[in-house]
Amino acid sequence: MTNHRYRLLLALLLPVLLIACSKELSFEGGNTVPGSSATGILSGDPDECANIELQGVYGQGIALDTSNKLLVEISFTTQGTYTISTDTVNGIWFSASGDVSSPGTVIVPLQGNGNPLNPGEFLLRVRYRTSTCTVPFSVFPAQPPGTGDYFPMSLNSNWTYLSSNPIATPADTFRSTSRGGSFNFPGVTPPFGLFESTADGITDSFYYRKTTGDYFEYGDLDLFGLFDLAVPGEYSFLKDNVPAGTVWTSAENVAVLAGQPIKTRLRMQLLAKDVNATVQGRVYQNVIKVRVSQQLQVAAAAPFTDAQSYESWFARGIGLISVVAPPPFFGYDVIRYQVN
Repeated sequence: MTNHRYRLLLALLLPVLLIACSKELSFEGGNTVPGSSATGILSGDPDECANIELQGVYGQGIALDTSNKLLVEISFTTQGTYTISTDTVNGIWFSASGDVSSPGTVIVPLQGNGNPLNPGEFLLRVRYRTSTCTVPFSVFPAQPPGTGDYFPMSLNSNWTYLSSNPIATPADTFRSTSRGGSFNFPGVTPPFGLFESTADGITDSFYYRKTTGDYFEYGDLDLFGLFDLAVPGEYSFLKDNVPAGTVWTSAENVAVLAGQPIKTRLRMQLLAKDVNATVQGRVYQNVIKVRVSQQLQVAAAAPFTDAQSYESWFARGIGLISVVAPPPFFGYDVIRYQVN
């Protein structure tokens, strides 16, 4: 049994923007002179801000929360109190106040406020005393929040996915359709429903079932093609009734690697629950993110260690919206769906 849905494709390493910081701010007062006002200049003044990072997800009509921050670099020349803010653009703004106990270059987190009014590309102006710089930001259309299951299995519901390879074309898609039915497998009592996945004219079969808060798949547990032979079995790929941080594993299985028996299992960790996520230029709400790791036990009594991992993102009432993997792999994103 093959499982090409989780055969992640080879990709180029994408650069990651790293913001370096040299000192930490003091919010305790420290040696700050009461009533004084620190002086300084924003990095990038008067043009585009330098060493700046916009955190969080920005969807039309979704109010900003504590995850929405703007990290601004500023070089303070004197100690004292400060207030840094942005203009209000498209219904949102950022601001922060505090104390700095000594001169130096620091990263200041500005908290986001407001509610994005419209989707599009915008330009924020950051202001500190007479120093200014600008930062571009994007707001995406938002899918209405869904209800029901995080992995719907209703008959004839379907999802179309596009490879997340940056050079992928519209031809690099596959379609997953729920076909229903009742299928049984050795050693597993509850029946499974059939999903068919079609790509390049080839159809593959996948089998799922659900209990209260728990979603299971039966198939090849060799998710990355590491082993000589398939490892058939079931595992719980999603739990929607547990808090973020929860960890669970599949049963242990014996696999064959380079002709030698080796124990393997899958380890799942719920990374985030009911958060917003941007996929293919749209914001999805009530998203659960799960990390799936293929683990190996290389010697008897040795601990299981991760061989490879990826993330699956599920939106309530919609289903699987993205599979995200680190280099040298990548996954795929939903581009169309119909939940019946």
